[in-house]
Amino acid sequence: PLFSQNLAAIPNEFDGAMEDFTNIGPPIPARQFAEAALLTDPIKVQWWNLHQLNECHPSLVKVPTMVIAGDMDPYTNMATQVELFTNLGKGVDRVWSVIGDADHAVHLAEER
Repeated sequence: PLFSQNLAAIPNEFDGAMEDFTNIGPPIPARQFAEAALLTDPIKVQWWNLHQLNECHPSLVKVPTMVIAGDMDPYTNMATQVELFTNLGKGVDRVWSVIGDADHAVHLAEER
């Protein structure tokens, strides 16, 4: 699994639920997301085997795909996004959108 099931449970906290929202002054949807996350998932996920994410090569994706990236995402650089997009399965419809002034959680921003 991507996360350990054997580690001691650590309670999820508001700041942890907000960590993907890195722009200063998180918008209302970000706060609503964090509040909902705490209600539905009160235990913090402890990522353990992140190397497994790389085992799913983009060429194996055979469905229409939209890749969305925020240009201020501190977790994923543009070179990684280019590699992901260009290696998606051939013959599959795809779109890549880079959103300005957006962070890692760009897909949750209502104003976009």
